[in-house]
Amino acid sequence: MKSFFIHLLFIMIPFLLGAQMTNGISSGDMELDQIRMEVKQVPTTRDTFTLRAIKMKLWSVALQQQGVPLADYVEVDNRLNQIVRWNNEQHQGVAQTFTDDEMSRACRVVDDGYAVLETYQNVASSETASRAFSSGLNPIDPATQPEIPWTAYKGNENLSGFTGANGPAKGERAWTFPVGLAWESKPAIEGDRVYLSSPGVRTILYCVDLHTGQKIWDTKQVIDIMGDQLYHAPNNQSSPVVLKDQILFRELGARGNLGPSKHIVHVDKKTGIMNHKIVAGHVDYRAGHAPFAANEEITVFSHGVQDIHLVPPVTQAFNRMVGTDTKTGELLWTFYTGYTFAEPLLDELSRVYVGTQDGYLFSWPGNRKYGHLPAPQWEFRAGGAIHRKPVVYQNHLLFGANDGLIYCLDRMTGEKRWAYDTKKTEQGAFRHFSTPYAADGRVFIGSADKKVYCLEIVSGRLLFEFEADDWVRSAPVVHGNSCYFATLKGSLYGLDFDGAGVQQRVKKQLGDHAVLADLAMKDDLLVINDSDLWSYCVNTKGELV
Repeated sequence: MKSFFIHLLFIMIPFLLGAQMTNGISSGDMELDQIRMEVKQVPTTRDTFTLRAIKMKLWSVALQQQGVPLADYVEVDNRLNQIVRWNNEQHQGVAQTFTDDEMSRACRVVDDGYAVLETYQNVASSETASRAFSSGLNPIDPATQPEIPWTAYKGNENLSGFTGANGPAKGERAWTFPVGLAWESKPAIEGDRVYLSSPGVRTILYCVDLHTGQKIWDTKQVIDIMGDQLYHAPNNQSSPVVLKDQILFRELGARGNLGPSKHIVHVDKKTGIMNHKIVAGHVDYRAGHAPFAANEEITVFSHGVQDIHLVPPVTQAFNRMVGTDTKTGELLWTFYTGYTFAEPLLDELSRVYVGTQDGYLFSWPGNRKYGHLPAPQWEFRAGGAIHRKPVVYQNHLLFGANDGLIYCLDRMTGEKRWAYDTKKTEQGAFRHFSTPYAADGRVFIGSADKKVYCLEIVSGRLLFEFEADDWVRSAPVVHGNSCYFATLKGSLYGLDFDGAGVQQRVKKQLGDHAVLADLAMKDDLLVINDSDLWSYCVNTKGELV
């Protein structure tokens, strides 16, 4: 069967692996290959400098990751760094303006860089030459190597620890372990289109056909050229929000509020072109995810000042919620929540719900202009941290907390309807439960005790529990009387349930990496993002579409 795989690579996407360029060997990146041909024909100018420089730097990184030594290119990169700033942090975030002489010299450097990298591309494409490795060192014998105390980061308080090891001696693979990226971005499906976030320096959002995986458009960014722009470039690790005419995502990156990564971006749904940006405060890339929610009326996001490069540094976790007008960015309100690591929920009435580290769940109408909101309309305190977004079903609000309980509240008053105790919590889990999924009077929720629970919403009665092969961090989805969920082992499960019990019908290994992102479903098709940055589309039989 035809496979639907979309790989959201950080650096580049191999659209044409093995394909040959008209005038050389393909890099696997269509945009780069086109620029390579243009550089050979037309020297770089002020108009073409920025994009060519970005692609040159990305090309060098891709070659380096293929094992190509880049000694000659380093000299070129150093020449460019003598012309461009390292970053704009010391200039209050204002972009550099190049004189004609500076730009002329920078353009020549870019042309020289492409010429050098062309030779390296030939090395990379020769299959074996790029991986050549020689060393006169002998590997360490673990049996005779004395134990070295390593009691702090980098060995000691002076960060000068040294193990005495020679390092890699053979250049051979010793072992592999699927680490991946802590990828929590959920696919968004509307009609026959799927919207996928990408943490790329160049490409940050994809729109693909649900049934074929064919790319309809992608969203590309052009960033200021600096010495560290691969570090400071905004990237997208949020779950896209689909509105009538726009797709929204929230930037994440480096360099604090003086850097470029501090916006909620509006993308034209038809073309993939970025329309405008609304300032939402910087989210440092170490946070791993940039939570927000939006509808046509208001946008709600977590906020904490994250300016680690200031002197002294300011490093706050998210500790407040902010509401703005979706179209204009006008500030409507702010509310101090205490530390919060959960995505906010914005319901169809524009009410806001958010959980906190201290176990509070707060709610208030979000579509009013409060300024500083002194108190929520109601609050409820659970017995443990609430680190996942709740879900609304009719007049019920459902969520799990780190005390091992699944709660149901009246969503308008916060009054507790019931709480179900799972009797077991995983102490090593920062988030014990997934976000719930509610349908047809039932709520489904995954947990770090490797189980999925199904309860009757009105009564809180347990209908079934099912143990899987690992933690269930992503929210399940339901189709009829079948429930689908994925685990940290990368396994997809399909369960059939009725009044008599539950039966496993599907178990499919999607990949080697964990699934952290919530699943998305349309009709009988599921779209699943894993932490290796692959997006899978499978049917309810577990077959790749």
